[in-house]
Amino acid sequence: MQVTEKHLRYFKNAEFVREGRNWLPMYNPRLLILLDTFRHLTGPCILSPHPLALGRMSYPKRPGTLHKYDAEEGVRAIDVFPHIPNKPDTKWHRKEIAVTWIEEAERIGLSCGLYPQWTYKGKQRPGLHLDIRPKQTQWGWLDGKQVIIGQAIESL
Repeated sequence: MQVTEKHLRYFKNAEFVREGRNWLPMYNPRLLILLDTFRHLTGPCILSPHPLALGRMSYPKRPGTLHKYDAEEGVRAIDVFPHIPNKPDTKWHRKEIAVTWIEEAERIGLSCGLYPQWTYKGKQRPGLHLDIRPKQTQWGWLDGKQVIIGQAIESL
């Protein structure tokens, strides 16, 4: 079954268009439903504007990436900037929010990577890589290398 905008509560077709390509029909249906559920649980969620955040037709640098379109399983990964509630911007608050994102992703069956050093609209802002894979996992990414999730949380 292909998931379309009418099956999603929060996401619109236009959010999945990058450089003239509509990625929505190329997504794995399970990922789309879980992404919509994640947004329901955590609040407004911005799909990363990075050109490779939604999907890739090929990617020689990392041929096994789940962002890559696979005709059988579809795109199985996406990069997002989850909601940050309006509260005082303190280190404690940023860590608390990131832990909530990670817990909700895990609870509904998504693997996730926390990227504390991403930027959005020119400002540093943590984001998540969310995907579906056979075995759920969590990780962080700091200074260009993979780290354990706790290390990424502590860096906020």
